[in-house]
Amino acid sequence: MKHCGIDFGTSNSAISIKHEYGYELVALEQGYKTTPSALYYPFDGGNMLLGREAISEYVAYGEGRLLRGLKSLLGSSTYEMQTRAGRNVVKFNEAIAQLVAHLKSSAESATQSDLENVVLGRPVQFVGSGDDINETALSRLKSIAQDVGFKNIEFQYEPIAAALSYERTIKQEQIILVVDIGGGTSDFSVIRCRPDADKALDRKDDVLANWGVRIGGTNLDVQLNLVSAMRLLGYESKLKSDFGNTISEVPPSIFIDLSTWHKIIFAYDPKNIRLAQDLLRQSLDKPLLERLLYVMEERLAHQICATVESAKIGLSDSDHANLDLGFIETGLNTNVTRDAFELCVEDIMDKISNALKEVTTAANITADQIDTIMLTGGASNTPVLIKTVSDVFPHANFVKHRSMDAVAQGLGIHAGRVFG
Repeated sequence: MKHCGIDFGTSNSAISIKHEYGYELVALEQGYKTTPSALYYPFDGGNMLLGREAISEYVAYGEGRLLRGLKSLLGSSTYEMQTRAGRNVVKFNEAIAQLVAHLKSSAESATQSDLENVVLGRPVQFVGSGDDINETALSRLKSIAQDVGFKNIEFQYEPIAAALSYERTIKQEQIILVVDIGGGTSDFSVIRCRPDADKALDRKDDVLANWGVRIGGTNLDVQLNLVSAMRLLGYESKLKSDFGNTISEVPPSIFIDLSTWHKIIFAYDPKNIRLAQDLLRQSLDKPLLERLLYVMEERLAHQICATVESAKIGLSDSDHANLDLGFIETGLNTNVTRDAFELCVEDIMDKISNALKEVTTAANITADQIDTIMLTGGASNTPVLIKTVSDVFPHANFVKHRSMDAVAQGLGIHAGRVFG
């Protein structure tokens, strides 16, 4: 029986299988070895699309429902809900299953064989609230894996999987810190890596500590969206009360929902449209609220999020980036700077810094005892994140180890040890 490792991510997903010389990621679409965790359902009832094709179709035409960030729903009550896409009703749990099934079928096409065994990655802490969130999310993810045809299912922490991949490259024992910045969560693991650990299935004694926080790359996107694009739609603008001269600020919740991939579909609800109409009537800057209403009625928020995400990526290599929002209004654009971005995510970086200190305390070591820092995840190349980690561990060595591939590759390695 064949085995594989699946990194089902909030933003992107990947799957690894055994090749002649080790574990490698499967080319999922257009030659890419990762695929956006996205689905597009046309309003006219046409075929559902996945990954890059889903995003491209939505951005080009917008006549349908784009779903992203679905992993964030695994531990929430929203998982049992549904949304309408034209003539279709889409259940969120079924949408997640379609993504996992797509990963499985892509790998089976590459191997020309059925895959019955899988190791699925999991964050240290799933997105959501409540003491039983992790148990709920794992149970749901296991059920989905069974439904799409996997018979034997194991889980591995995503940061530990990343360490397994790195461990194959070292020649002497090290204490490493894996910083895995995912789309919805950030996980931190202090791990003892050993060059002789290839045959060990149980590594619990080498895992010195795990720590997780419910913030990730999407939180960075949301903050950048709020201080750039959403200000052009009325974020932080003023309202005048219908009674008297009381001045207040436009409620931020509607802008936060429009900036958050997996909440956008709820922002388009008719009651929110009516709220935007009421805000427009009371607004002291009506052109901004007119744009807000237009974006909601024309369902343009996903396109805004994609533009902001591209700008954030651009700020990793440049001091500034331009947001072209001409699809909302001809000539509409705004410039964002790296300094402004770093300022708006200060609170997030403080939480990450505190979590880094917590995980070393939990491991009963000092910062100076960390030999190596391994950054993984889609936001791992963000300069402000690298600086935040460097400030806590100024003497550690940073390694660049296929940051987008490491988790999936490590899950495949673990699958080989469990099922091989």
